[in-house]
Amino acid sequence: EAGGDNEPSKALLAKKKEAVPLLVSGCADQTISEIIAGRYNPISTNHGKVVYKKQKPGSIDVMIYYWDERDGPELCGWWFGPNVGGDQVWAYHPSRTAATPPASEWNVPHDGQIDPSFSVSVSREGPPEKAPDKAPGKTREASV
Repeated sequence: EAGGDNEPSKALLAKKKEAVPLLVSGCADQTISEIIAGRYNPISTNHGKVVYKKQKPGSIDVMIYYWDERDGPELCGWWFGPNVGGDQVWAYHPSRTAATPPASEWNVPHDGQIDPSFSVSVSREGPPEKAPDKAPGKTREASV
């Protein structure tokens, strides 16, 4: 947990448990699209909101996370990056009120204009495409 939340851990666990997978699609920047498009699952919390991680074994880690105003109002909002709170980021949304990553109006790249084709939506599908088949009752842990 980056940043040291003050909320009770039970409340944070409840937020993570209630969170649903997200689908990220559309992006005018092809290079960034290849990195961040895909299905994301809730994995933890940061600054009181759920953190999501892209589910694609063998690819670069991509997280969607919220950062509060502790480092200044210009850094507050939702971010796409390889790790929570890191210097490298691909997309940014300045919302301070959204409980989950906003559906549209993301700045892609993070210091660029709003990309109207970029969207974050609830994933209502099953497993992501090209996922390895899993035998019933067995889970496969991803190596770190």
